[in-house]
Amino acid sequence: MPRKPANAKPGFRSGNDDFGKNCPAGPQNAPGMISAARWKQRSDPVWTMNRGIAERRAAMAKYLPGAVLTHGGYVAARGPSKTVLQASQQCRGNFSSANVVRQAADLHDLSNPTLPPGLTINTSPTNDHPIQAMQVVSPKANSRKLFACVSDR
Repeated sequence: MPRKPANAKPGFRSGNDDFGKNCPAGPQNAPGMISAARWKQRSDPVWTMNRGIAERRAAMAKYLPGAVLTHGGYVAARGPSKTVLQASQQCRGNFSSANVVRQAADLHDLSNPTLPPGLTINTSPTNDHPIQAMQVVSPKANSRKLFACVSDR
């Protein structure tokens, strides 16, 4: 692994360093770096005992026995499917296109088991961006430290 120059500053390093040599990316090469997340990192030990992750594992054990629990596609699918389920329940049996669109545009402070703490889903007729915040994290070797929630509201 290339050595860091004496004048190296904390921050993100990827692909190539200042001298054009390949340098692997990763938290060990970016001291002091912060990042942001909208989803719970499926392999992060901080979520091991989390209710949302436990629900996902139980559903997968029941409906997808033998599936790889850490596959990102399962997490990516669970979040939106829970949101669609809520909008469908709000339809109360009226699944006309107009009503489905109306209910999808009427989600307020909806919790989702795949979102980090403090993040909720909100929509309105003039706002179709359901998640308007991110959880600020500090990457560690095998985990991420959660320390703030940033919103653009």
